[in-house]
Amino acid sequence: MEAKESKKPRDHVKWDEDNLNDIESTKPVREKITEPKTPYHPMVDEDDGPVSPQRSIGESVGKSSPHADAIKNALMEAVSSGKFSARDSWEPCSNEEEQRTDFEEHRKAHYDEFRKMKEMLKKGTPPDEGDEDGNHKDSKEGC
Repeated sequence: MEAKESKKPRDHVKWDEDNLNDIESTKPVREKITEPKTPYHPMVDEDDGPVSPQRSIGESVGKSSPHADAIKNALMEAVSSGKFSARDSWEPCSNEEEQRTDFEEHRKAHYDEFRKMKEMLKKGTPPDEGDEDGNHKDSKEGC
């Protein structure tokens, strides 16, 4: 019976021509927005030299400013004085060492807990006999 109902012809879309014509006639006129053209300056290929007014690298190698010399000297003094040692910046402080060992202990405890749960499930003991503190659920101390 369902096969006969599915072969039933579908209703076709019927356009309301009067409504479409009415919408078309009352539609506002679209105005074209005129925008100024994007300024474009083509690159001029001149062989006179660099486009930039700055000196080229070859010209500035031989000459250095007094400011650059002062910076260079200050950096050299700092390095030679030993104030900035690369080894000091990479050595972990005792607090970082404690945090790392603390993290490793917690990680081992977590994975050990997982191993213990797997063993308990293999033995057949239900994991909800006691909570993390070792207290049984039946105890009413905290209630």
